[in-house]
Amino acid sequence: MDRVDLRAAVEQVDREIAALPLASSVLRGAWSQLVCALALGPERPTRKCPHCGNVGMCDATLCGYCWKKLVPADDAERCGDPAYLVSVT
Repeated sequence: MDRVDLRAAVEQVDREIAALPLASSVLRGAWSQLVCALALGPERPTRKCPHCGNVGMCDATLCGYCWKKLVPADDAERCGDPAYLVSVT
């Protein structure tokens, strides 16, 4: 399971616990400790490779799929230019 899938699973369990009529404070506390221990951090920005179109890290200098060299994204691209950044859910 990669971090994207793990984040989605954590969010799903958060929703399920919040929906419980009287979720115990023990359950909420244990879940909170587990989420902190996972230390997922913020989701890293990604972009499409201009050569093959697969999604990779925004700061990558080499595509993980076609292995072609990439120019690191500049500040404009990091700020959300939809031609370069992709939201991974």
